[in-house]
Order: sequence, then C-alpha cells, then structure tokens
Amino acid sequence: MFERARGRSNRWVHRLQGLLATALGKKMVLPERKIEGIEQFLQCFPAVKVVSVDEAKGV
Repeated sequence: MFERARGRSNRWVHRLQGLLATALGKKMVLPERKIEGIEQFLQCFPAVKVVSVDEAKGV
C-alpha cells in the first residue's frame, strides 16, 4: 500500500482517514450515523450475517 513498508500502512490509513472526513464534512456528505455498538450496527445493516470484532484493539 502506497509503496511503503507494511508497518507504515496503518499510519497512512489513519492520516488519510482524517483528511477524508474533513473533505466529506466540507462537502456536507458525511454519513448521518455514528455506530455506537454491535446492536446498532446490525440494525443499520440487517443483511450482515457475520461480524468479526478485534477486542484487543477495543474495536
């Protein structure tokens, strides 16, 4: 990813994610929802059958 070492990919994703959120916010096209938990996620996406959660990272 981005022709960088694999260990730096995570840093780039987090940096670019902030830029994307800023750009979408300026265009007023950010998603209306912020999902707070698995129950809310399943209500928003009822077709999802399997969800994987990485508890070590608190996600």
